[in-house]
Amino acid sequence: MIRLMRYKGGYSIVGGAASAFLVFGALAWAQSASVIQQSIPDAADTCAYSGGDKAIIACTTVISSGKLADNELAPWLNMRAEHYARQNDCNNAIADFERAVQLDPTKLSPALASMLIKRGLTYAERHDHDHAIADLDQAATYEPKSAILFMYRGEAFDALGDPQRAKEAREQAESLYPGIVKFSVPGLSRCRS
Repeated sequence: MIRLMRYKGGYSIVGGAASAFLVFGALAWAQSASVIQQSIPDAADTCAYSGGDKAIIACTTVISSGKLADNELAPWLNMRAEHYARQNDCNNAIADFERAVQLDPTKLSPALASMLIKRGLTYAERHDHDHAIADLDQAATYEPKSAILFMYRGEAFDALGDPQRAKEAREQAESLYPGIVKFSVPGLSRCRS
């Protein structure tokens, strides 16, 4: 049995190889450079080392493969969320970051802090600074020595019009990594609401 799954920018086929050849001819016109069918290892490589729609489709192939336990999905959701964010698809990025945070098996890991920071950045890029600060505050409980996290908090407080808290966040960043306030803070995505 095969299933045709439509994703932003393309299609993916899940099922038997013989059936895939039949469907491939019908879909070739719809897909030029996107992934039609990949083995899970190939999809994992494409998800991790590629970009754009091709990476999103590959990540989705890994996530929907049924080969991973729930506690193994968080890194793949995190990668797909990053790809969505880079394509200005904030809603899907935030949804994947949310699911990844919920599925993180340790709830105390640096990976969880990283996901919270990235979700916070995506919120900030959408000008939803209250949610951004909430995520960055939660991330700080797991990674209290992350200077870049405090720089992002400073940016979010500035955007909310709270210069005192912005200054405090930057001072915390400076105490953790002297000289960091001289550098601009890179963002994750191009999400704008």
